[in-house]
Amino acid sequence: MATSNAPDTALFPLGKVAAPAILFLLSRLAILVWFPAISSDTLTYCAYAIKGVDLGEVAYADFAVEYPPISYWAICLPRLWSRTPYPYDHFKNEIPAAVFHDYRWSFRCTMFVADAAAFALFVLIAGRIRPMSLPWAAWGYALVGLALAPVVYDRLDVGLSMLLMLWAYAAVRARESCTRAFAWDALACAALGLAIGFKWAPIVVTPYFLFGMLDSTGGWKRIFVGGAIITLVAALPFIAHLPGAGSGVWQLLAYHAQRATEIESVYASAMMALSAINSDVVVQAELGGGSWDLAGPWSERLAQLSIGLLLLGYVALAILAWLRRRELDRHLGLQLAGFALLFTITFSKVLSPQYLIWLLPLMLVLALEDLRPYALLVVILVMIAFLTTWIFPFHFLQARHPETGQMLVPLALLQGLDPARSIHPVTASVLGARNLLLLGVTAWLGWRLLTTRRPAPGD
Repeated sequence: MATSNAPDTALFPLGKVAAPAILFLLSRLAILVWFPAISSDTLTYCAYAIKGVDLGEVAYADFAVEYPPISYWAICLPRLWSRTPYPYDHFKNEIPAAVFHDYRWSFRCTMFVADAAAFALFVLIAGRIRPMSLPWAAWGYALVGLALAPVVYDRLDVGLSMLLMLWAYAAVRARESCTRAFAWDALACAALGLAIGFKWAPIVVTPYFLFGMLDSTGGWKRIFVGGAIITLVAALPFIAHLPGAGSGVWQLLAYHAQRATEIESVYASAMMALSAINSDVVVQAELGGGSWDLAGPWSERLAQLSIGLLLLGYVALAILAWLRRRELDRHLGLQLAGFALLFTITFSKVLSPQYLIWLLPLMLVLALEDLRPYALLVVILVMIAFLTTWIFPFHFLQARHPETGQMLVPLALLQGLDPARSIHPVTASVLGARNLLLLGVTAWLGWRLLTTRRPAPGD
């Protein structure tokens, strides 16, 4: 195992990141202060927070929450320091404007702090893995977040980005240090447990990350302890809600399991491409459980196909780990774990814009050590972010002008106002290009993982 004895000042050429750090700070402050609430989820968050904090209702029992407990706590936190009291003794659908604006500002400030922490951890990770690529990595992080401005502080996902960066940083430190590896492993496992408790997606990284600990002293014992930490940290928030909510705390599992194929997924893009060459294939979208989904029988079939492809991918990664077991160390374990998460989001039936807030920075971390040319990856990821924002929220839904009755957003992906909406071919092509870029990066990183060989631990 490698041991790093170099002083921190040698590892972090901070002068090289001054310009992207300034861009990060100025752009994020501008987004925080001036960016309007375009398709914001904060109204839903505000309702949850009012019910839980102001009215004392029991989450998952008195009202349904689609998020895991740690996310729910993060939603309620800004309400604790909001200055505007809720004026009623029961919940009303019309939330007073002053209450909402106060909550939204507090929530966005919370996400800004999380984003700053994630950026700092990202810089530390890049400085330790590959200092010469640190400027490109920092520019990538700053520009990706800027491109995703409409969702970056109006969703919870920056919080998950911070937890994933903490996990990756601790994992990198564990592979550097012989004397404190256990402490760093424990911190990485705790951060991963928090990430799983925050949103479900990171659960897929667990087995690959844990098996990367086999190169350490007492490898299987270390794996058992790490697995216990992840399980305990992820499960305790659910257990804390059981006395009040009972089995209701598990209902959010059914919500996510029942979701259909989202219209922005790679599967929907494939159907749009098929409809362009076969007039018998008609693609429409309908509003489902929290998102616009592919309409018709193909939605369920593609959702099942997604599950099958994901399971095959996880098995293939496990086989790869087994075939390269002599090389399996914390480095390869982290690479396998990160790629498992990338593969999951790329081929998931749900691919929402806010997922890119934490996925793209993680891809920048994964590619640091071995992928060349790194600058090309940065450019592609920034393009993915900008194309995503061009589609959502700016060219996603049509609306009617309240006075003239004229239809607005002529290039909207979803055309019309009917429950089942047709697809605009131009915007569908832009979405297809975005998804092709994402598929290409996934294939690129997968090929790198498959072909890059490292000396076995101890060689």
